[in-house]
Amino acid sequence: MEREKFSIRIASAVCKALIVACFLDTAQSFAVSPYLAATNLESLQEQIDKKLARERGTYAVAFKDLQTGDTLFINERKLIPAASTIKIPVMIEAFRQVQEGSLSFEDSMTVTNQFTSLVDGSNYTLYFRRRPYLYAERRFKKKVSVHDLVYYMITVSSNIATNLLIDKVGPERINETIREMGAMDTQVVNGVLDSVARARGQDNMTSAHDLMIILDAIVDKKVVSTEACDQMIDILLQQRHRDRIPAKLPAEAKVAHKTGTMNRLYHDAGVIFLPDGRAYILAILSQGVSSHHRCLAVMSDISRMIYDWMTTSDSQGIGLQAQ
Repeated sequence: MEREKFSIRIASAVCKALIVACFLDTAQSFAVSPYLAATNLESLQEQIDKKLARERGTYAVAFKDLQTGDTLFINERKLIPAASTIKIPVMIEAFRQVQEGSLSFEDSMTVTNQFTSLVDGSNYTLYFRRRPYLYAERRFKKKVSVHDLVYYMITVSSNIATNLLIDKVGPERINETIREMGAMDTQVVNGVLDSVARARGQDNMTSAHDLMIILDAIVDKKVVSTEACDQMIDILLQQRHRDRIPAKLPAEAKVAHKTGTMNRLYHDAGVIFLPDGRAYILAILSQGVSSHHRCLAVMSDISRMIYDWMTTSDSQGIGLQAQ
């Protein structure tokens, strides 16, 4: 009798486990893509517009299908503090100077947390609320190669690495290079988290449109050299902050991107490579948003909407521009 009761309890537990597993599987499938794929580019624009109309703050979006040339723009030329997305132009200039021979990736720089403000020449330091990604406590006064500084700057968004590189390659050269690429809204005027510059309301600026242009030049191998562009894409693919554009995409979608974060400001811009060989560029900037978590959810939802559009057959038709 006890054995029969035990068997019944086991069978009941197994049934419950199967029901829960089925429920979780269904819920997970729904969470992956809660939106119906837009039937055309205009409906995609409407879908995103409706979502953003419910949100506090400003969002800017620039999308480009690299096969058809289709584009979708929302506030694409609005100037917004670049935060860490400015690190893409810094990386490009480092590769350019290596190509020219004025810099070598084997060169090394001494890690320091003492920087000179481009505003008035005064000194400032970076404040860390958590352990610096460059592991600065162990690496201060030690030498790190230019190549590793570029890698740290992009993949873990090290601000120390960024400021060292800006000092090395020069903000004027960075600005000249991105102007040659057609990025007219972006400017590097100070190191990241320059307290002197920020006190005067001065900051590095960009737009979603400029980030699209810059990424387009990299993926199209039109900046520095083909080899350099391949290496830059490889570094961007190793980005460790994946809570925005990649967050709700399937694993087979490869995202080469750079995030940016400041107070009530969250960005992400990258190239998304689809399993079928196609690719598209997406830049999403935000400013004055209601909350960190809400903004990241909005950004990842927009990313998923565009992914769903790209992976439907209609998205491969004749290109139409949504302005």
